[in-house]
Amino acid sequence: YSAGKEQFKKYAQDIIEILAEIQKNDISSDSLDPQRCYLLSGWQRICMIMEEDFVPYLELVLPNLFKIVEQVLTTKATKKEAEEESQFSLADKRKKPIDHIRESSKKNNNTFEYEEVDIAITMIRVFITELNKHYINYLKPTMDLVLRALVYPMSDKIRKTAAICLPGLLLVVKNSNHPNKQELKLTLGQAYLATLWLTVEKESDAETILKFVHAIKDCISILGKFMPEDEIKDTSLRILKLLSDSDLRKLENENYKKVEDCEKEEIEILNDDNDQEEELHVGIAELIGMLFKTHKELTLPLVETLFTHVLSKVLQPGLSDKMHKFGLCLIDDMIEYLGIELIPNQWPLISEALTWFVRQAAAYGIGILALKGKELFTDIAQICLVKLFEALAIPKTNEKDFHYGFTKDNIVAAIGKIIQSIGMKLDVSELIPKWVDQLPIKYDIVEGKKQHEFMLDIILKWNAALVLGPNGEKLPKIVTLYVTIIDTKMSNDNIAKKFAQFLKALIAEDNTREILQNACKPLPDLQKKKIEKLLSMDTNTK
Repeated sequence: YSAGKEQFKKYAQDIIEILAEIQKNDISSDSLDPQRCYLLSGWQRICMIMEEDFVPYLELVLPNLFKIVEQVLTTKATKKEAEEESQFSLADKRKKPIDHIRESSKKNNNTFEYEEVDIAITMIRVFITELNKHYINYLKPTMDLVLRALVYPMSDKIRKTAAICLPGLLLVVKNSNHPNKQELKLTLGQAYLATLWLTVEKESDAETILKFVHAIKDCISILGKFMPEDEIKDTSLRILKLLSDSDLRKLENENYKKVEDCEKEEIEILNDDNDQEEELHVGIAELIGMLFKTHKELTLPLVETLFTHVLSKVLQPGLSDKMHKFGLCLIDDMIEYLGIELIPNQWPLISEALTWFVRQAAAYGIGILALKGKELFTDIAQICLVKLFEALAIPKTNEKDFHYGFTKDNIVAAIGKIIQSIGMKLDVSELIPKWVDQLPIKYDIVEGKKQHEFMLDIILKWNAALVLGPNGEKLPKIVTLYVTIIDTKMSNDNIAKKFAQFLKALIAEDNTREILQNACKPLPDLQKKKIEKLLSMDTNTK
């Protein structure tokens, strides 16, 4: 794999022929030979190296993969397996000893046959993803097999892996040259979603449900706006039922923890279950956000229900960070995809909610609100700024560096968006210098580029002294900042051109040329060369 495509192509034909010979003659497709898993993984790696050049060899690999899956899907469950898989209430499950609780949650997933089927379906997914439109000739047999695996009752692991194949199959159609691809994409998408919904409603494990929710969201993203009002209503009811069922499972877990003979190890498992339920809530929020994005005004009845029955509960103080994140993700997506035009009555409530919770999701929402609801936001701008700076002052504890840094970046970006939106109505003489002190943005690449370019716009188009200081005392910091980020993922061509324009303006004036030269003296040689390169850049806009 590390050899690379061009180097590997020299030996590809010989290697593929050897693997095909081994697969045909040395490993029986009817046996439980562990070597087959290694062989299948080898095909996967070769596909990832060769990309579309692997398409001619699919006919050597796919029949064997299909047969592995087919053998398990067509095998009837033994009486013992059927009994283990039979449905029973959560309360009955909790009455079992702790080892039975653990076994029932992972039933049958670790048998060799199921592990091998999971590997086979995962490989099929790799082929779908890597080959994309070139996989179109194998769409129908793959779809038939995956849909059957999706409803296979004996292994939740197989069902989960099958679910995440479906969005990839839609992308195969979308990007193909099929003459009726739009109609085919819609027909298949509706069939996939119908099967996903029918299956997810029978699931009771939050981790499994979350995989299905992600697959549903991704399918809707690919299909775009395709559902009429009655289907949106039906989808909304299904989503709300997922939320209520999850809440019920959490409540039953909490009640069982209060039982007198509940052991410490059981409590730990129940806490893990509830943590996974809250992850599911966040995943459902992302699905709802996709509905807002793709079907906008058709989702307004769902918005009303969320405000009436959901948001008022999940944004209460004292709940977990994940439940707050669930509520704030919903609000962020309402702001971003629906806007004040579609939900004017809820806008004041959104504003109020965002002043309560100001970490990553809330900070992002505040920034979007500032850009999209300028008139309304002016009234709460000072409150939001106080909260944002309070959030910036929260020290890092046991969070991972990335999570803490990403949250900080969102807060800094929200402050920048407030300045950008209503800066003319604020006292920016202190606000902008405090914001500049928090730059650059290092973790949120998308927001970083926007904020870094906006700071240059302030310098070039508004008031350079707000960024540089009245006597240019912050110029060394600004120069160092931009020569550090330019030519990295934190910058882009616009930023480089605007910074070059700024440098040329400094060089052109006698009183600022010396300030720039002094600011550049401490820079390493590589950064000095970057300055020279920028000064020679063509900054004319096309």
